[in-house]
Amino acid sequence: MQDTPISRVEGLLPADRAALADKQLSSTQKIWTALANNQGLIDTLGLPDDAKTRVRGALAAQARKESRSITRNRLANHLPDLIVAAFLGVVIIAMAYVDRRPQQVVIAAKAIAPFHVINATDIEVRHALDPAAEKLATSKYVGRYSKTQVSIGESMESVSLSSGMRLTNELNGLRIFAVKIRPAPALTGVPNPFKLDLFLSPHLTDDRGRARLMTVYVLDSRSDGDGLSAVMAATEDDSTTLLSALSAGDLVAAGLPR
Repeated sequence: MQDTPISRVEGLLPADRAALADKQLSSTQKIWTALANNQGLIDTLGLPDDAKTRVRGALAAQARKESRSITRNRLANHLPDLIVAAFLGVVIIAMAYVDRRPQQVVIAAKAIAPFHVINATDIEVRHALDPAAEKLATSKYVGRYSKTQVSIGESMESVSLSSGMRLTNELNGLRIFAVKIRPAPALTGVPNPFKLDLFLSPHLTDDRGRARLMTVYVLDSRSDGDGLSAVMAATEDDSTTLLSALSAGDLVAAGLPR
């Protein structure tokens, strides 16, 4: 049985070989064995779709080359090589099938505004293997939001969406705005969105009448100098009071996110 180092497999780029090497697949014999146990091996390499297609094509070409070599030189005398040749033929067919099968993709069925809570009518799942796969894909998006505008027909990745609590209609009727609040260690690393009680703390005693406790949804947050820049959603009354009094006080997290 031939065992060709991946450095000699034609059609692979350095990044492809590095991805294979990271999986301890330094030769074709190891690759064929791994493929026999896991036909979805190529999808686990962490490569972009075009690179996956390139790797499958290069391996299929190498498999055909090794298969022809085995059948040409040793078919008559070596039964193990015949078995290997048959196996390589199966590998070629399997990889050719994978190459032709469209990849499942989720696209925006309509323009989706930033911080719009996604529902099933906002997205379209294409090339799902079956209804169960389509339902599973949809469930990964519903109740989450994108922090940027998504155009109609644009491909969407679930990893780019909010990762905190799932929402339904909680933001309906709320005003979305950006403010800066005092940094709070309790907010560090908490995935958005989350509910938070905020206290408006006046700078001057004369403004203490403006002190107010309110509950908001924090939709996005990041460190900003000596504070925390946050996108929030609150009722119209709370947001109006908060924005009009910012120059007179600081916003302080009152309690833990929930």
